[in-house]
Amino acid sequence: MQNFFVAGMPRTGSTLLATTLDQHPGIKMLGELFHPVARERSGPHAIVRSDGSTRFFDPNAEDGIEFLRNEVWPTPAPEAGAIGFKLFGDYLKAPTTERLFMRIFEAFPDTKLVTIWRNNLLDCLISRQVARASGKWMESAKARRSNVPAAVVSIDPTEAENFFKGYSDVKGFLDSLSKQVPSFAVDYDELVRDFPGVSARLFSFLELEKVPVKQALKKQAQFPQSHYVKNWKELKEHFSGTDYEKYFID
Repeated sequence: MQNFFVAGMPRTGSTLLATTLDQHPGIKMLGELFHPVARERSGPHAIVRSDGSTRFFDPNAEDGIEFLRNEVWPTPAPEAGAIGFKLFGDYLKAPTTERLFMRIFEAFPDTKLVTIWRNNLLDCLISRQVARASGKWMESAKARRSNVPAAVVSIDPTEAENFFKGYSDVKGFLDSLSKQVPSFAVDYDELVRDFPGVSARLFSFLELEKVPVKQALKKQAQFPQSHYVKNWKELKEHFSGTDYEKYFID
């Protein structure tokens, strides 16, 4: 059995990637097992056992590594296939998940890391704010395109700066980690542009047969950034001359 996990941050394409992995008959793809919100861990991200019962991580009662050893990557392991889950860099706040990224590779040295990233962090922020405002967090590949944005929002410059810094810090950590362990980097825009090619290379990385898969979700943003953000011009001016100026592409 191949152990792996998908690392990134929210709104960077991890759900699209997870739905892709889950289509492979040799992969068991789990959700955000260490989500900080208890109802998310016990609800949509809980492990569903073969008998229909569910199991979820309790940071107040168990250690993250022991949870993985008992419920995700058991010993002895199944003879074939791969089992993975999603792990976001900003979710590990409990003492029982401290240093979990590094502890995973110490406890399970054969684990593989799959990272996914979206290079334009303003697009990530817009995606998050629009989803919050509209309640629409994903869109089926079969859904009809709308003629208008799902929502139009205003973005506070300080909030945007904190968002950019937080995401950049996590990316720096994941880039560093990727140099130390077996890893496969997925660029969200490349995944959307060349879905069959990226999927095939990913399956090869996991030492699995290449199988045809379908893109289950579509990129939600179809309009220029300024169509979603009321104060886009003011934001662009605010970040003019900074490292974040490059994200403003309309």
